[in-house]
Amino acid sequence: MIQDIEEKKVNMVITKDLSRLGRDYIKTGFYIESYFPEKNVRYISLLDNLDTFEENSSASDITPFKAVLNDMYAKDISKKIRSVCKQKRENGQYISTYPPYGYIKDTSDNLAHLIIDEYASNIVKRIFEMYVSGMSSYQIADILNNENIEPPAVYLKMNLVHKSENFYKWRPTSIQNILKNEVYLGRLLQGKTKKLSYKSKKKIELPREMWIVEENAHEPIINDDTFKKVQEILERKYNTRYRNREYLLKGITYCHNCGNKLTFITKTEKYKDKRYERRYAICEKGRDGKCIRQYNNYEKLEKEILAYVRKICILGSNIDTYKKVILKKKNENSEIINDYLSHIKVLEEKIENLNKKVEQIYDDRLNNVIDENDYIRYSQKFLNERKKIEENIASLKYKIEVLSSSEKEEVSNQEVKEKAKNFLDSPYINKEILFDIVDRIEVDECKKIYIHFKFKQLNVYNG
Repeated sequence: MIQDIEEKKVNMVITKDLSRLGRDYIKTGFYIESYFPEKNVRYISLLDNLDTFEENSSASDITPFKAVLNDMYAKDISKKIRSVCKQKRENGQYISTYPPYGYIKDTSDNLAHLIIDEYASNIVKRIFEMYVSGMSSYQIADILNNENIEPPAVYLKMNLVHKSENFYKWRPTSIQNILKNEVYLGRLLQGKTKKLSYKSKKKIELPREMWIVEENAHEPIINDDTFKKVQEILERKYNTRYRNREYLLKGITYCHNCGNKLTFITKTEKYKDKRYERRYAICEKGRDGKCIRQYNNYEKLEKEILAYVRKICILGSNIDTYKKVILKKKNENSEIINDYLSHIKVLEEKIENLNKKVEQIYDDRLNNVIDENDYIRYSQKFLNERKKIEENIASLKYKIEVLSSSEKEEVSNQEVKEKAKNFLDSPYINKEILFDIVDRIEVDECKKIYIHFKFKQLNVYNG
């Protein structure tokens, strides 16, 4: 209508009453008092007896007040609707228009409860299984598109006005959204956003502590262990310039010098008129001169790491070997502890001698053998020496405590054996299998590799 007015196709606007023109009193007043007169457009409100071309119309005097009342009515209705929606969320009712992919609304419960959609839920399970097995979100999307499986928006028959070509295809972002969605644990997360006001359509995101969370609101599709593994893999992944490339070591490998995650890249190189793709692990800070520059051949790096992890798993899966290593460590620790204790005994004797010297110079001062200045100088010297010795003793005692407590730590030998056996028996090592064993990998500029395992039983073999 506004466009037609601008093009001079309209010279009169008629509404049933003032509220049909608008409930925002500011905008309503703008159109009646300013916009329509400037465009020479006549406005008539039938029930309000308002006609802007009648200058003596008594109805025009109370028009601003009616506009304010209409605005207050809209505000009151908005407040009541928000209150009802909040109450429904707190009662664990699902109030969104479309159910999450994998679920349908329960018609026997006023569409306020989610039940499993057998077909779509199997697709969700496949997505989680494929991702845990080491596939990327790009690969999963390609598989689903090749199988002509309808993406969520199409399957749920969402009424979207602008439908691009991507609307009918699975995209990596769709896969990521499903993998991160806690609804598949049976958990309902609502109230994540709110509108700025009843007059604005703009929404703001709320912090998680303000969300309305309902546990066990419906039947889960994914179990806790699988969801946890997927979140761990997602957390370890990070963006690179070649997001379509998958690297087994991606997300777990760091620069030993600066502590930053290594970046993995693929370069096309020419050799004897032929082009080859080569993959590298590099430290981005090394490029900027903020760290030592390093370029690691990815294939060689991965091969060395897997070989070393395999070697440690063979040792770690043998409990007898583990006991021998632990016994050796305990004997070594005992020798170190005995050395520390002997050193502490010597230091304590030195403290005792210093205490005697302090007492002696105090007596000498009382007997006027030395003057006050000499007394202060000598006593300060002896007290400073004693303080340094006491700090050394405290440091040695702390080291003894650490060595003693490390012998008392216990973790499940059975779990270590299972994880090690799983790694050794797997013909194809994926992220899940590797991340179950290894916590962190570091590489320095000399290409030396440092591997930190998740279990003490495996770390004891690190040389």
